[in-house]
Amino acid sequence: MTNENNEMTSPRKSDKTKLQWIDKGQVHYKAKQYEEALHAFEQALQLDPKFALAFHLKALVLFGLNRIIEGRNLIEQASKIRAEELQTASGWEPIDIPGGFFERLSGFSLPVDYQVVLISSEGLHTLDLSHSEDVHSDNEYPEGGDLYDWEHHVLHYNGRQFQILRVHGGHPVLKSEYGEQLLFDFQSKVLIIEDRDRNVQLKYQFEDLSWQWGYASFSNDSNFVLLGLPYFIAIFRRTL
Repeated sequence: MTNENNEMTSPRKSDKTKLQWIDKGQVHYKAKQYEEALHAFEQALQLDPKFALAFHLKALVLFGLNRIIEGRNLIEQASKIRAEELQTASGWEPIDIPGGFFERLSGFSLPVDYQVVLISSEGLHTLDLSHSEDVHSDNEYPEGGDLYDWEHHVLHYNGRQFQILRVHGGHPVLKSEYGEQLLFDFQSKVLIIEDRDRNVQLKYQFEDLSWQWGYASFSNDSNFVLLGLPYFIAIFRRTL
């Protein structure tokens, strides 16, 4: 029996740290060794049951195993843990977004009249930022259908024109009307909001193993920050 199998079956307590298990799981995930990756992320969660990153990565593995509902539930759980961790962020608070209503995003809009539209292979999903628990899914327009203007990155929907950021491009707003700056490092997987004096207001570490696309942007009125990835959406509301 190989060492790999021993790690998966031995009752002895592992001497690996949670981050070492995360690294090991990512190696297996990239190689599409999903069962081994799943085991590694579960080991990380045994060491830290509130480890949002491990929940998120485990969800991606479950998607790879076609266990979609389980994966969606874990994405929602990871989002709730991250929201709790960010409650003390200066000037910004996370909006609680329900999970499980999309499998994989291909884009999202900037808010118009407190409405945000998410684009997925299933259709269009509208979030009401004044009542974030309300999500309306419209399966008539997968990937936006003929409502999406690919050349100008605009979606015409429900009498509104939405500016879209998606895998095919877009124009994020990286500076607010108050002089704040949005720093989005997709390679390092970190989102930072700095004030006009370059003091950090919020630092948000995220994870995404799709390695395909990601955008962050202020809303046009500077009252929201949106972060969108294939399996994850996060929105922050200004509090000051």
